[in-house]
Amino acid sequence: MSFSTAKYAALFADEAREHLAAAADALLALERAADAGVRDAAAIDAAFRAVHTVKGMSATMGYAVVERVAHEMEHVLAHVRAGALPVDPALVDALLAASDALQAAVHAAVDGTAAPDADASLAALRAFDANAATAAASSSADAAFASPISIAGGLRVRVRIAADAALPGVRAFLALQRAESLGAVHDVAPPAAAFQADDFDGAFAFVLVPSSPMDADAIARAIRAAGEIASVDVRQPDATPLSVPAIEAPTSRESAPASRTVRMDAARLDALLDLAGELVTARGRLAAAAARVGDAVLAGAVADVGRLVGALQEQVLESRLVAVAEVFDRMPRLVRDAARATGKQVALETDGSDVAVDRAVLDALGDPLGHLLRNAVDHGIEAADARAASGKPAVGRVHLRAARERDAIAVSVTDDGRGIDPARVLPRARALGLVGPDETTLDDDGLLRVLASPGFSTADRVTSVSGRGVGIDAVLARVRALGGTLALHTQPGAGTTWTLRLPLTLAVARALLAHTDDGQTYALPLAHVRETLDLGGESERDADGRRAVRLRDELVPLVALRDAVAPGAHGRKDDDALAGCTEAAVVEVGARRVALAVPAFAGQPDLVVKRLPSVRGALRIFGGATILETGAVALIVDVPALLTRISS
Repeated sequence: MSFSTAKYAALFADEAREHLAAAADALLALERAADAGVRDAAAIDAAFRAVHTVKGMSATMGYAVVERVAHEMEHVLAHVRAGALPVDPALVDALLAASDALQAAVHAAVDGTAAPDADASLAALRAFDANAATAAASSSADAAFASPISIAGGLRVRVRIAADAALPGVRAFLALQRAESLGAVHDVAPPAAAFQADDFDGAFAFVLVPSSPMDADAIARAIRAAGEIASVDVRQPDATPLSVPAIEAPTSRESAPASRTVRMDAARLDALLDLAGELVTARGRLAAAAARVGDAVLAGAVADVGRLVGALQEQVLESRLVAVAEVFDRMPRLVRDAARATGKQVALETDGSDVAVDRAVLDALGDPLGHLLRNAVDHGIEAADARAASGKPAVGRVHLRAARERDAIAVSVTDDGRGIDPARVLPRARALGLVGPDETTLDDDGLLRVLASPGFSTADRVTSVSGRGVGIDAVLARVRALGGTLALHTQPGAGTTWTLRLPLTLAVARALLAHTDDGQTYALPLAHVRETLDLGGESERDADGRRAVRLRDELVPLVALRDAVAPGAHGRKDDDALAGCTEAAVVEVGARRVALAVPAFAGQPDLVVKRLPSVRGALRIFGGATILETGAVALIVDVPALLTRISS
């Protein structure tokens, strides 16, 4: 029977992504420890295990390129684990670049596209591999066996493969795996990567820390079980059996914790959410019908059904939530690369990684955070000498924080750098016509408006990190598309904080329902509704002769919602369109405000959002649709797109 890998490809991609993320985290931890002059054995082991697992999975799936890159990474990590390679930035750069190549190879293999060119990454790894092999050749297993034991509770073990073994390197690997099943293995000499060398003589030594009390004979018997072993010597610190804390193994299958997680395609959760939304609509119609019948028993049953449907919808929504750690965990690598590119020393701190948001929000959060973090490193954090001159530590700090705020999430990026100087921004903003000639200063909102203008940048030159004037503009566009807001707070010389506020979920939206005089119902997301007005008083006209309402000291343009969503379709003048409107909702996006006039509002329900397909040539002012409890369909207005259309 032939083995088909197609149905396992998605599972392989998910698991490989998790293992590679763990490997990258371990490599960064390894680099931090090396900078502090410490050897982080746990980080080395974590990176080795992750890459080894990907190698094994890719071999099973038949993905040759993935297996080859993982094999070379494993070789180099084996040298690091054996102490034959020192950890330095060049080595970590090569391993991280190989991790990127490995990720690209995984995607190509799963998608069935052409394999990426991994020759450069492989060449860099092989150079380190060759250096380590040369260094390892000068040492011998006998010398290692005779050296003193520096690891607490460790035993020095020397193994010699039989001279007539057909594959001594493979047999040595099997013997080493037997030893690893007994406990932690350290200081393998020569490194395991050298087992495949032509000059490997079949002898190697290592330090073993057993996971349970064992004498020398028991250890030797376990290793000899690998086969074709000529000798096994175990040297103990003293003549008595090793005494280590016992680790109790589960005595039965029932005592081991069972897995409580299930992988599920996001499309299935979306389908469940749609069905839950349909149930909510049906609940409303059923309740209305029961009220007309007037039967108490039926009314009680309908109330129970309504409660259960609400609980079901809440559980489906909760199942779509994912911790922001999935995005936050990718940011240390981004900050590290940006700091290396700019020659700065930057440390990233994270807080609130356990806050959960909808998968759709999380998927859209990565790019804006990437822009803000790169800006913090390039524009915010000063060079080490400049920080020293201003009395700051040489290492700049960037703090990434997430916090729950009612039905929203606030994600902030704070740096302790130079801040944004309005005096530097203002001349360039004047030159581009972004502020008037009489402007003498810019507050935080004014700075945000200028910095978010397309093409605006304060960088003197374009680098690989920033300088093209698209960063903040792109962030603001993405945040607005999600129905969120972006705020800026800066203090020259002290640092800058960018805060993104986003809805926890895009599947359910709190909205203000508005009826128009043609019988249509539209939903205005409350995230953009500042307040509602009673239009009983007389409206005014602004300097351009357009109808407006006075909101305290500001004139806000007044537009009939029906004509705003379909301008010119009704052939009506402004006065005629506004004649039947008695209320208005003031909507705002950034500094832009418009009062949308309607005959009546109809409540503020939580709506299940159904995304509209992207159709070429269609209106872009609706972000989705929803089915009301009456069974009617209401279009959800994309307020940022609508205000852009009105202002143009």
